[in-house]
Amino acid sequence: MKPQEFIEKYQLHDSLVKGYEYSSVEGTLTLELELCNWKQAGYTENEPEMVDAKLTFQRVNSFKIDPENFVPDYNDILVVEPIELGGVKFVVLCEGDVAILTLVADELIFELNKE
Repeated sequence: MKPQEFIEKYQLHDSLVKGYEYSSVEGTLTLELELCNWKQAGYTENEPEMVDAKLTFQRVNSFKIDPENFVPDYNDILVVEPIELGGVKFVVLCEGDVAILTLVADELIFELNKE
């Protein structure tokens, strides 16, 4: 799916960024999340409230982190919004301040682990 389709469909506020892996050679960015499952459409009470998820952005045209020394460690996602050219901006809480991850990618693979 397109990244902007994903952010229209899923609610990421208060989910946690556990880690990321970026490969400029392969043109991929993988974000590991602990997703607030209870905020998603279709959630039922017999499902876990929090689930592990992985977002793999493919054909990444650009990727930037500010500050550059940001290291994810279960950081709260405050805002996710679309940007130009099919991009996405993530604003996450980082030691009392914020870190901003911006990327432009052609496709997104969403994997959810509800176990």
